This record gives sequence, structure tokens and C-alpha cells, in this order.
Amino acid sequence: MTFQKLLYTPRFGVQYKVLTKEQAQERFLSKQKINTHTRRVNDKSVTFFSDNHMFGYIDEKNKLDFVPCSITCFPIHVKGRPGLEDGLITNIDEFIFIFESDSKLLLSEQELYEYLEQNPDAYEVN
Repeated sequence: MTFQKLLYTPRFGVQYKVLTKEQAQERFLSKQKINTHTRRVNDKSVTFFSDNHMFGYIDEKNKLDFVPCSITCFPIHVKGRPGLEDGLITNIDEFIFIFESDSKLLLSEQELYEYLEQNPDAYEVN
């Protein structure tokens, strides 16, 4: 069994999915929520958006090696800086600018699939 099991096995009867940037923005606006999954190796980050905090996790022996993060309080206030002078995060582009600017964004299920094919240490399947 390979990593596909982690992407396509429903948990609790629900099939979770990777979100495109547009879908993440839609979810941001409609539900005031963002789910990211980040992996950091050798000072390089890889991040993708999903529709659930538990995406890619079946149990401790079957999981993606990404750290999930769910944020549900928007807008987010941060210290103002060039590019976001008012310090108010109100959309997905501002979120990426502040929190994910150093990450390689995987913006589709296909991009995540290709990343996992090239990085077998990014998941555990038993």
C-alpha cells in the first residue's frame, strides 16, 4: 500500500481533499477557516491547504509527515510591515504573504501527489 491510501481513505465516512488557492479563499470567506499542512526539511517548507485538519492521517502508523494547523479567527491582526502596512489579514493572499512566504505551496492534489512520489520520507504507511 502506498501513500494514495492516505489521500483517498475517508475518515468517519468523509472524503477530505486538497484545496486550490481559490478554494482556500472561498473557504476563508465562507467559513472563516484555513487548514494548512506544512512540512519543514533542511530549512525548506512545503505547505498545502485542505478542507480538514485531519487530512492525510489515518492513525499513528499511517500518516503524512506534515504538521496540520487550523486557524479560525479572522481577520488576523499582525504587526504592520511593508506589503501589509495595516497588519490586517483579510484574504488568502495576505495569509500566504505573512505566514507562508518561504514555503513551496502545493496548490492541487496533483502537486501533492507528485511531491509524495519524489519524497517517500514524507509519509508513513503500514
